Amino acid sequence: MRDTIRRFSRPSLLLLAIVLAGRPAIAAEWVRVETPNFVVLGEPSEKRVREVAEHFERFRQALGRILPGAATRAAVPTVVVVFETQRSFEPYRPRFNGKPIQLGGYFVSTNNQNIVALAIENRERAMRTIFHEYAHLVVANLVRDLPPWVSEGLAEYYSTFSVQNEGRVAVMGNSIPEHLVRLSTETLIPHAELLKVDHSSALYNEGERRSVFYAQSWALVHMLTMGRPDRSKELERYISLTASGVPSTDAWTKVFGGININAEIQRYVSGSMRAIQYTFEEEIPRVHGAVTTPSAGDVEAALSDLLDHVRMSQEAGARLEKAIALQPVSARALALLALYRLHDENRPDEAERLLVAAAEDKSDWLAQYHVATGLTHLIERSDRDSKKLVDLARQALAIVATARPELPNALVMSARISTSTGDGLDEALRDVRLARKLAPGREDYAFEEAHVLLRRREFAEARAVLGPLLSARYNESVREHARELMTQVVRIESAVKQAQERRTSEPSGSPAPAVRDPNMREIILLPGFRKLLDGEQRTEGKLERVECSRRGITLHVRTGDGTTRFSAPRFEAIDFISYRDDIGQITCQPREPADPVYVTWRRPVAPAVDRIAIAVEFLPKR
Repeated sequence: MRDTIRRFSRPSLLLLAIVLAGRPAIAAEWVRVETPNFVVLGEPSEKRVREVAEHFERFRQALGRILPGAATRAAVPTVVVVFETQRSFEPYRPRFNGKPIQLGGYFVSTNNQNIVALAIENRERAMRTIFHEYAHLVVANLVRDLPPWVSEGLAEYYSTFSVQNEGRVAVMGNSIPEHLVRLSTETLIPHAELLKVDHSSALYNEGERRSVFYAQSWALVHMLTMGRPDRSKELERYISLTASGVPSTDAWTKVFGGININAEIQRYVSGSMRAIQYTFEEEIPRVHGAVTTPSAGDVEAALSDLLDHVRMSQEAGARLEKAIALQPVSARALALLALYRLHDENRPDEAERLLVAAAEDKSDWLAQYHVATGLTHLIERSDRDSKKLVDLARQALAIVATARPELPNALVMSARISTSTGDGLDEALRDVRLARKLAPGREDYAFEEAHVLLRRREFAEARAVLGPLLSARYNESVREHARELMTQVVRIESAVKQAQERRTSEPSGSPAPAVRDPNMREIILLPGFRKLLDGEQRTEGKLERVECSRRGITLHVRTGDGTTRFSAPRFEAIDFISYRDDIGQITCQPREPADPVYVTWRRPVAPAVDRIAIAVEFLPKR
């Protein structure tokens, strides 16, 4: 249903399946506890669900006093689903190579929502699972795409969190007995192999060696940060290099050289491992959340969302269809089904109908958040009744703002709507800048600010925002997106200047070509065909269809050799240039009749991927 960045505590990211056996959820057994930063939905008793919510909040507050303030603020809503037993958790656990993965819980972070799922059958293990999974959320706020050994090692380090002395003392980094036993009785994973583990590796997902991977990752992080000598600065440099795209093994060699790290780990774990204690002037208060009873449809919507987040979208869609048939009708189920229709099936008309229906129930801010998410996508990608959709989206975001003031992603959605409509660009710039301040780890928000500035024709400011994203601090995909958007800013700025010059030099009434930027929704005069840059090629044909999906934009162009596909991650990555005045808005739909075009493109890195679209020039009628 959505683009996803996944941080699982045990499962694979590539080969996943879910067993749908087991008893269905019964809403009467479930409770919803809402705190200032979490929505916790669970089947255990109200007392135990309250305890889970309290642990999350106290851990968040403790980390907030230790780490940079913005690190513990989630940019999106965080929903926690709590199961009483491993048996009831079983249908929603991922599998690897057809076998169930033994896990206490998992964390998934998407662009629009965080999900935590866990079982609390064993209280001590459940506590560690809670802190492990929340640590993933905090780490994701600071830096994305960590090597798995760092991500899991840090999460295990934080999983030993405890509060003492009536909330005035927090302790982290205690030893984990089962890890120590495993590291002293089993063969360590060769270090080069550990560095290469990714989310699809067997070491990350199955068997006893998976347990060694977690234990060894924990010990290595503990040693680098708490051992002697202190190598925390080197670890930071290693993380920075891998985040910029340097392979994990190369980054290690560059920072740490050729030390026998496994021998050092064995010496370290056989000695005395230190924990770290933090003493606060004020105690960490307990947070008591508001308790409600969710409807059967709301419970089914939450469980369907879990299936979707572990890549079981078809099962999630089928279950959501059943959920919306339950009474009372769940607005959250309607909204989530709309997102499925929109992103997985490309059925915008059906998605709009469901979102409009969900918008009628204004009692749940989380459902309205999903409504706003879907409506924002519709507003940006189509020429349907945008005023009606804009009004509904803004009403939904107002409800979200009341419950969650200054939720970064809600602020960004508001800015995206204003950018798309051209209405309220001052407020859009204010909102997106506040979102960036609140969630500095979301580099995609920088792109949103650049889009607002481009819409406002503040070209120098847009370039200033994009410039830092071109540095080696960011991975190649971020740098590539920044290059593409920077090129677009430069081209449109040049077009505006040329248009202004031409208006003063051309006789009144002279015909002129034009460029239509889908964000700016206006025509800018642009003389001459677009010049090809290094690495670019041009194909002439007829644009038959523009297709939109969760993977991006696909152009279907008929040429002499048949139909050729050109792809881009989003509309803004393509320059749409017109030499006619009757093209209209470019939307996700067939072009009838097909338009004569030049498509400028470059070859993808992977041979099986479509050609990457750079520009589309609508040619004059012949």
